[in-house]
Amino acid sequence: MENGIFSSDLEKEMILLPQQIEEYRSQGHLYVGQAASREDIAAVRPSITELVQACSRDVRPLAERDDFGKAFLQIINLWQKNEQVKKFVYARKFARMAADLMEVDGVRLYLDQVFFKEPGGGPTPWHQDGTYMLRFRPDKLITLWMPLVDIPDEVGSLRFLSRAHDIEAMKGSDNVLLDALRRGLPEAGYGGMKAGCATFHAGWTPHSALSNPTSSMREVLTITYIPDEAVVADPAGNPARENHLRIYFPGVLPGAVAASPLNPVLYRR
Repeated sequence: MENGIFSSDLEKEMILLPQQIEEYRSQGHLYVGQAASREDIAAVRPSITELVQACSRDVRPLAERDDFGKAFLQIINLWQKNEQVKKFVYARKFARMAADLMEVDGVRLYLDQVFFKEPGGGPTPWHQDGTYMLRFRPDKLITLWMPLVDIPDEVGSLRFLSRAHDIEAMKGSDNVLLDALRRGLPEAGYGGMKAGCATFHAGWTPHSALSNPTSSMREVLTITYIPDEAVVADPAGNPARENHLRIYFPGVLPGAVAASPLNPVLYRR
């Protein structure tokens, strides 16, 4: 597909096998293979790369940035800026998989993000999304990670710390504790990935990424989902969570369902 015209594939339901759901439940991450066709990636990628060029504000040399600044260029909620990106982010196909893996009847959009790792860009430090993203009842959060270009093995996809997502001591742990706990748990990764293939990981699954030694940009889109009836937990003085509540869930108060205009239901059984 070209000129932003998508195929009907995005609205088809990709039904995961019971063993895939069990693998995600036990490991905290899952590779699902080709989630978006190469034709649909070709249709949406020009809009995304154009927005990255227009919206990216970090023009400092890599050597002058902090660890995360060296790791990637990041832009959040591109769906608000471009109708074609919105259609892609809203894809029922992706949302159905998110609902199946979280084992809920429906999902809302939390946000989308792009992570473009520049040529020569550094590694992405180990971290947990749940440290800075909002917490909910039920305590479920899932992110789809999808490259927009083929990624070679030397750059690779995300690295995960398996079976860590359900360890209570890991939740919100600082970097020192995270490094200590890492030593006793297996790391896993899926190597290079083709454009349109995808992984999913839980909000408390620690993950990282390798540096980019190539001359090409590593282009990745992520979409984060929450259960459609998720209730916002009190940010409890955490500045990052307070900012997320204010910016990405406008008008929603702690104790209420996370149902702002920015968090539409993308799938319901």
